[in-house]
Amino acid sequence: MSHLTTLKTKGGRLPLWAYLAGAAALSALCLIVYSPALKAPFYFDDYLYIVGNPKIRALSNFWPPYGSRYLAFLSFALNHRFGGLNPPGYHLANIVIHILNSILVFILTALTLRTPAALRGQTAWSGRPLFAASLAVSAIFAVHPVQTQAVTYVSQRFVLIASFFYLASIVSFVKWRLRQCGGGAGGRGGGPSHYAHYAVSLLSAVLAQFSKEISFTLPAVILFYEFTFFEGLGGLKRKLPFFIPFLLVFAIIPFSILTPFAGKIAGYDTVEHILKGGQTLDLETYSPYEYLLTQFRVIVTYLRLIVFPAWQNFHYDFPRFSTLLDIRVLPSFAFLAIILALNAFLYLRSRKASVFLLTSASFGVFWFFITLSVESSFIPIKDVIFEHRLYLPSVGFTSAFVSFALYASGSREGPGKGPVSYAAPALFLIAVITLSFTAYKRNLVWSDKTALYEDMAEKSARLPRAHLLLANEYKDSGRFEDAMREYRTAISLDPAYASAYNNLGALHFLSGNAPEALAMYRKALELDPGISGIHYNIGLAYDRLALLDEAIKHYETSLKVQPEFVAVHYHLGVDYLRKGMISSGKDEIELFVTLAPPAYAPEVAEARMLLERLKGKR
Repeated sequence: MSHLTTLKTKGGRLPLWAYLAGAAALSALCLIVYSPALKAPFYFDDYLYIVGNPKIRALSNFWPPYGSRYLAFLSFALNHRFGGLNPPGYHLANIVIHILNSILVFILTALTLRTPAALRGQTAWSGRPLFAASLAVSAIFAVHPVQTQAVTYVSQRFVLIASFFYLASIVSFVKWRLRQCGGGAGGRGGGPSHYAHYAVSLLSAVLAQFSKEISFTLPAVILFYEFTFFEGLGGLKRKLPFFIPFLLVFAIIPFSILTPFAGKIAGYDTVEHILKGGQTLDLETYSPYEYLLTQFRVIVTYLRLIVFPAWQNFHYDFPRFSTLLDIRVLPSFAFLAIILALNAFLYLRSRKASVFLLTSASFGVFWFFITLSVESSFIPIKDVIFEHRLYLPSVGFTSAFVSFALYASGSREGPGKGPVSYAAPALFLIAVITLSFTAYKRNLVWSDKTALYEDMAEKSARLPRAHLLLANEYKDSGRFEDAMREYRTAISLDPAYASAYNNLGALHFLSGNAPEALAMYRKALELDPGISGIHYNIGLAYDRLALLDEAIKHYETSLKVQPEFVAVHYHLGVDYLRKGMISSGKDEIELFVTLAPPAYAPEVAEARMLLERLKGKR
C-alpha cells in the first residue's frame, strides 16, 4: 500500500483516516480552547503593526519582498484586504495557524518515532502506540496556557508564522531522510518524490527567515536532528552537499538586519523603520553581559511557566541584574548549568545504549534551549521576558515531557511487551484536560481589554507602564476617576514618565480642564521633547484657551517632528482661517482631505463642508 494512504512502521500500521481523525480532534480542541479569543480586541503593538500601519492597506506595497518579518506583515495585509480592521478575522487567522502548527508537531513526532534511532532502539514504535505518543505531544503543545499570548495577541503572528515554516522545514527534511533510508515512512526509498521533500524543506527554511528572527537557529536544529536520529557524524559528512544550502540560510537574517542599503532598495516603510530602529536601540538599553545575567533568571521563570502555568502576565515587572554573584542570579545560573550538564550526559549515554526515549527526551531539552537562544542569550532586547517567546521552544519541552513519562511508565521495553501500563496515558489525559481548562480561562481574560490590563496592573504593581495601559483603557471607557488614579500611580512610580504626564493631560482635556491639561503637556514636553503627538496636544489645549498664535506655533512644530500626523493639518488650517489667513487655511484643510485615512471619515466630511463654504475666498 502506498505511503500516501497508509502510515506504516515496524511492527504495525494505521490507516490514514486515523491520523486525519487525530488532526481533526486537535483542530476541534484548539477551536474550543481559543473560542474566547475571537472576541478579543487589538492590543498594544497591534496599533503600530496593524491599525496604524499604512503599508498593509494595499498588497501592492509588498513587492519586492524584503525583511525578516515580511511574511507576517503580508498576512496582515491579506487580513485587511478581506476584513478591514475587524479584530475577529485577525484572531481567527492566528488560531488557524496555531492549529496547523499543532498538526505539524503531531506529524513531526510520528516521523521521529520511525527514524533509524527509534527502530534500532529498545522500543519498536508502531500503530496505536506511535499514534498515541504523537497525539499526546501535539495536544499538550496545542492547549498549553503559555501559548495564549502568541496566539491571542495578534501581533505575535510573527512567532506563529515563523514556527509554521520552521516546523514545516523539519518535517519535510525528515520525510526526505526517511525516504533515503529505505522508506521508513512506509514508502519506497529513492525516487523523485524524496527530492520534492528536500526542496520543500529548503524553501520552508528560507521562508522562515522572512517571518521572524527566531528562525535563525533552524539550520542548526536540522543538523542536530540528523546527527541524533539518523546516521550521526558519518551521515553528516556523506551528505554535506545537501546540507550546504541549509547552512547558507544562516546568512539571510543577519543580511536583512545589518545591511541598511538592502532595506532602501526594497522600500522600507515607517513601521519597519521603527522596528529596525527599536532593535538597534535595544542594544543600548542593556549591555550584552547584563542581558545574559538577567536571562538566567528569565529562563528559570520560563521553565516554571511551562511546568506550572500560574500567574501568567501580559507584561512582567522584571529586574535587571549586573553581577553573577547576585543571590537571585547565581542559583539560577547553577540550576541551568546542572540541567544542561545532566542533559548532555543523558544524551550521550542514551545514544550509546540506544535508549530511544531518553535520546528523544534529551533532544527535546536541547531544542528548548537552542530555539530560545535568539531571544534569551546575550543579544539585548528591551523587554527581557514575554510568554510568546516560549511558543517554539515549548515543542521541545513537551516532547521531552512525553518521552520521559513513557520511559518512566515502562514503555522503554517496547509497546506490547511486558505488563500494560496505563500511567502515561492517564497522565497525558489529565494534563490535556487541565491545561485546556487553564488556557480557556486565560483566553477569557484576553477577551476583555479592561480585565487583561487590570490583571497586569495587579501582578506588576510596581511597573509604571502597567498602570499607564490600564489608565488609558479606563479613559477610553469613560471611567475618568479610575483613569486619574492609575495615571497618578504611574507617575508616583516613575516621576520622569513623560507618557503618563501626556496622557494625564489628555484626560484633563477631555474633562474640560484645559489649563491643567496644558500644565501636564508642558511637563511631558520637558521630560521627553520627542514624545509622539505632544506638540499637537499642546496646540489643542491652546485652542481651547483661544490662544491661537501659541496653538499655531505648536501645530507647525508638530508637523516638522511628525510629518505623517495628518490630523494636525485640519486644526492648523482652521486656526489659519480664524487668523484671516484664508489661502493658507484652505491649503492645510485640502491637504488633510487628501491625506486622511478612512478612520478620519467624519472629520473629512466636516472639512469638505468647510471648503465648500470657502469657495471663491482667498
